[in-house]
Amino acid sequence: MLYNRGTSGFAGTAISSKDDFVIGESCITSYFGLFSWGDASAESAARMAKLKEIYSINHVTKTQYLFLQEFCTVLLGK
Repeated sequence: MLYNRGTSGFAGTAISSKDDFVIGESCITSYFGLFSWGDASAESAARMAKLKEIYSINHVTKTQYLFLQEFCTVLLGK
């Protein structure tokens, strides 16, 4: 009840563990569901990691101690 984490995602091009890839992440943070800030868009994550090709998009949700929530978009690409 105090800590929760979940993921969901969409896969595109298949990659192997030998491929070089970069992870880009952008998040929105919220306190009590009332105050939130950040940008969890795929465009923001791709821009920060300087991705030209995107292999997969995942969404990660985190809840800590019932008052802190995070929603993150995680990109895997090149």
